[in-house]
Amino acid sequence: MAYEFLLYEVDEGICRITFNRPEKRNALNTRLLEELDEALDVAEADDDVRVVVFKGAGTAFTAGYDLRDNPYTVPPAGEDGFTTNSAMAALRKISGRYQRIWYYPKPTVAHVNGPAIASGCYFQMVCDIAFAAESSTFGHQAMRAGGVSSMPLWSWMLGMRQAKYLMMTGRLITAKEAQKIGLITRVFPDAELDAAVDELCRDLASRNPTAMMTLKDSLNTDFDLMGLKPAFTMHYQLNAALRTVKRAPGETTLADIVFRGQRQEPEGER
Repeated sequence: MAYEFLLYEVDEGICRITFNRPEKRNALNTRLLEELDEALDVAEADDDVRVVVFKGAGTAFTAGYDLRDNPYTVPPAGEDGFTTNSAMAALRKISGRYQRIWYYPKPTVAHVNGPAIASGCYFQMVCDIAFAAESSTFGHQAMRAGGVSSMPLWSWMLGMRQAKYLMMTGRLITAKEAQKIGLITRVFPDAELDAAVDELCRDLASRNPTAMMTLKDSLNTDFDLMGLKPAFTMHYQLNAALRTVKRAPGETTLADIVFRGQRQEPEGER
């Protein structure tokens, strides 16, 4: 399967989907996201695929959306900025992609081999299992500008205290700290990550697919009964609505965070 910005490989029941823009730290642009949707269709329809793994080429998992070409932060062609209508349409589709991976009928694994920032962090959150290298970092710096994340899983995974802390400060954290608070599953020395993911995937691929799908559905339904599915809707709608908010002079904006060097090193383990 040939793509422009993805690598797609199936071997012994394991489908590996690699974000392949290493020179851009695997920033997610419009075409990559379209290709990802296509790859998910192919893997779901392929009975030989028992487990799907996501990773990034080079030294990053993904640094988030490509701010010059993506449907999340870039208004549609011909619009100077988002309208309520265009923002709702864009965010509904984006939320649908996150939910598709969360509810995917086959086990999903995030192979986090470097920074997983902003939507990169979202993508590993919606996978069933996330194994990460010690050098990986996690968080969402753009939340310094305030507003509502389109991803409701922060509070579900981390609890309210940690979710508020990471969302309200926009801080980055290390892989060890991310595991400690439940943001990822396991951490490995960088040189041991590939082998650990391969061993995990061989184990998952050896299971009965119907039994695994049923197990995953039952665990996800536990969250749905507590309100997760409507929380996805609420988050994307509020995120879309806030696209039209006007900011006063001096208030932090996304441009301040991205283009004016307001970056910080990840916090160490506490």
